[in-house]
Amino acid sequence: MSQALKIAGRIAIMTAALYTSTGIAHANWTGTWDSRHGELRLVQEGERVYGDYADRGYFEGRVSENGDRLRGTFQYVGQRNRNGYIEFNRSGYNFTGGWTWAKDGPAAAASRGNWTGNLKSQSMPTLRYAISRTYYWADFWQSTGGSSLAWVNQGVRQSPPVYASADVDANEWSGTFTTNYGDVRLVQIGRRVFGDYAQRGYFEGCTHDGGLTLRGTFQYNKPRSKHGFIEFRTDGDGFEGTWTWTRNGEPKSDARINWRGARKLGSAPSLSFANGEKPHFSDNWGDISDQQRSWVLGSAYYDSCDPPEVDYEGSDWDSDPDGGQNEFPGEMLEPLDN
Repeated sequence: MSQALKIAGRIAIMTAALYTSTGIAHANWTGTWDSRHGELRLVQEGERVYGDYADRGYFEGRVSENGDRLRGTFQYVGQRNRNGYIEFNRSGYNFTGGWTWAKDGPAAAASRGNWTGNLKSQSMPTLRYAISRTYYWADFWQSTGGSSLAWVNQGVRQSPPVYASADVDANEWSGTFTTNYGDVRLVQIGRRVFGDYAQRGYFEGCTHDGGLTLRGTFQYNKPRSKHGFIEFRTDGDGFEGTWTWTRNGEPKSDARINWRGARKLGSAPSLSFANGEKPHFSDNWGDISDQQRSWVLGSAYYDSCDPPEVDYEGSDWDSDPDGGQNEFPGEMLEPLDN
């Protein structure tokens, strides 16, 4: 038998062992994919698959036990309201599947937008968006409830942790950031984040989405009439976000990203304007609407990021004819944390 035939025989044996009738057994999704909607750069770790969606944003998903089906979410970075669900079914080096917008929920295949692709390279890809963060679920993910979670994890060997809140560093926002509007120096204590805005003024805000998002206000020292809202989203090594003047209201989710920062120092910085002894919300904080304060704080009941601890022991809750409502306004209700 010639050397060429021997090599061909070995390849045939290896191929037979590698493939099943439905594709590659326990195939790994790591690699670069050409797809109907742009290049996908994916990394698989166990049942988890994450990565970049063309030049638009990122994925987070889970594969079924045999490795052939991937379900998850996609998120645009430039238009934060553009996000949704994906389901890909793999056969060999190709996949077919579909997608839906978040508002439509995970839908039957017949009602999905079409999404197909083929594997271009099995090498570990270089990621642009899915870096330095623990999870990349779309912005809407935490508000979807158990049905979406069950849909993603259906048929997964072992359901992994899904929400990022327990995995975000408690001091994610502390540090000095080089930004397109000057250096930003921030200190985080609990959900509260405060600090200096270049040489102009100061910040005050609260974290949301398990620490991934910061919402707050900025205030110029001079002139005092310059103040507004900010919303930043961390990527671990920095942030991207938006700002508006107070008169324009809080930044919208689909606003163009126009404030970016890269972490220069990770330690808590020395501050010139914000001293941490008191909140540093903008001058007009007391005049803005309840809805805007709730947007910043995550709660309609308190004027701080973290609700105060309440000592229910020794109270007259049981004897109060109002059931304690006059004594404890709102404490028994869940804070509104977006």
